[in-house]
Amino acid sequence: MGSSPTPPEPPPLTGLPGPWAQHPFVIGDRWRWHEARYLCAPRALVVGMAARAGHHPGRARSITALGDPGAVAELVANRSEEVLHGFAPQSVSLPPGAWDLLPAALRDRWNLPRRGRWDWMWTEQVPPAHHLEDQVVPLEIPRHLEQIHAVQAVALPGTHFGPDRSGSTWFGIWRGAAELAAVAGSFDWVNAVHLGGIGTRPDLRGSGLGSALTAAITRAGVSRFGRVSLGVYADNLRAKALYARLGYAVGHELDSRHVAA
Repeated sequence: MGSSPTPPEPPPLTGLPGPWAQHPFVIGDRWRWHEARYLCAPRALVVGMAARAGHHPGRARSITALGDPGAVAELVANRSEEVLHGFAPQSVSLPPGAWDLLPAALRDRWNLPRRGRWDWMWTEQVPPAHHLEDQVVPLEIPRHLEQIHAVQAVALPGTHFGPDRSGSTWFGIWRGAAELAAVAGSFDWVNAVHLGGIGTRPDLRGSGLGSALTAAITRAGVSRFGRVSLGVYADNLRAKALYARLGYAVGHELDSRHVAA
């Protein structure tokens, strides 16, 4: 259903204890962990990786972690330099509550004022067919760039997953010949599929457009790779209910901090 440039190979999991290696988030997300190094304890896993191209040159690394908030905070506070290679991080994504347990001096030094609380959801199920799926079509970048931005501006203000993201592939549903009604982004199509940036114009919500987009892309991704993942803001209960109806479950909860825009 889509294609994109080949991303870096996922890091090996050699030496990672079984319970962490089998975690859905590790299985489903590790293909994005470029130049990854990890620290682990019985109740915490901390992964440092290269930040995406285009990020601040003085912040070449990012951190993601899972496990008990207290154990994660202790591991990050005591050993994060090992995975950051001496850089301040571009972003830090921790289990809810872990950030506030870090030393204040460390939080101040990292200076990550932008915050997003979101859930990583995943599925291995082929979703039920949706009657509007035949309206889902690929979008072209840069041809449809501004139209995608226009939908996201009213449907998902502040989203971090936009059409400018390198390697992303986009799909949409049109209302008439010229107006884009709903959009959905996806990433990779080489190792896995991750969805993001899914939005419907507010005046058209409830008409099934988001469900149709998600179902169509999920069906293609599960058929090709066996699983699909997505990120959704934790307080977006309507979207989470939609994804649950399509077979998605929450695999990991994250509190993300980013550098200033």
